[in-house]
Amino acid sequence: MSKFVKSFFQKFFMFTQNVIKNQRISFFRDYCGLIYHIPKKIIHYKNELIIFQLTTFVGLKPIIPEDSRPPCTDNKKNIEAIITMAEKALSEGQIQEAETILLVGLKIAENNDMEEEICQIYDCLINISYSIGDFGNAQDLIHQIVSRLIRTGMKTDDDVIITFKLKLARLYSHTANNEVAESTFKECISLQKNKLDSGPLSDKTGILYIDLLFWYGIFLFQNEKFEEALKNVELAYNYSNKIQGINSSQELVILSILAEILCALAQYDQAIVYLTNAIVIGKSINHPELALSYVLLGNIYLKKELIQEAKRWCEEGAKLSLQQRNIRGQQASRVCLDKIKQAFDTKYELNQESA
Repeated sequence: MSKFVKSFFQKFFMFTQNVIKNQRISFFRDYCGLIYHIPKKIIHYKNELIIFQLTTFVGLKPIIPEDSRPPCTDNKKNIEAIITMAEKALSEGQIQEAETILLVGLKIAENNDMEEEICQIYDCLINISYSIGDFGNAQDLIHQIVSRLIRTGMKTDDDVIITFKLKLARLYSHTANNEVAESTFKECISLQKNKLDSGPLSDKTGILYIDLLFWYGIFLFQNEKFEEALKNVELAYNYSNKIQGINSSQELVILSILAEILCALAQYDQAIVYLTNAIVIGKSINHPELALSYVLLGNIYLKKELIQEAKRWCEEGAKLSLQQRNIRGQQASRVCLDKIKQAFDTKYELNQESA
């Protein structure tokens, strides 16, 4: 037995005892780990800085409804502990160790036909492959788990399968395989809409529909199909007002993306309305990216040539980003204030020439 494997099982035993003692509950257990680890990013449109972090909506239904799940077994606790160990290894930058831990857990889950836990572990492995840029392996893993779920009798329009296909569509988009990405997005949206149209379903099914519309809108926005992007993200926002389950942070993200799309369409007044609402929400929850919303609003006012108002919001963004130690906010506010200074200088030169 290798030194690493011995070390793993020693750590695993200690971790299992700690989990049982403290009754720790992994986030992954209830939501099948269907989480999108999206890197923070700044969207550039025609060399203009348009800023906001792409985050995610989750809250997707478990594979097995809570009221029909079997009691928690020792194997379930073991898998829970393994996933927690893998998360800890990832947080410490030990990616290879995290993968090895998860593969041990996958073997245990497969040997005991633990379909929900298999799904969780696959999702963790997919996220790891995505985070290190191994997109081909991430795609292969998605195909493997979807095929497995279908073999077990799961319907192809089940929320869990649709969620994995959404991930696949986003991977295709990330690798510029746009034609396949678009067809996958459209297929998933159509399947989800058909379910919602056929009768009342859980809010989690509705949240997945919002997720699909939102990310398809992002895909269209990044490909400069602004009118279509606006249509889909507005559908997502309007539907979010009909159901429970969307939290304030998620609403803020939708509103901010709507503002960015409207800004690209030069519909600045409506963009200000959406972004102002987003800022009100951000203040109420002390959102960590609120400074970026201030800067985006400053940029919009600058496009409207309202320089003083632009300066006010960019300075607010600079101040808040320092308080929150938000490096991206600091960088974005500097860019915004530099553009405002240039606008002031240009205006001054024009006034001098006309005098």
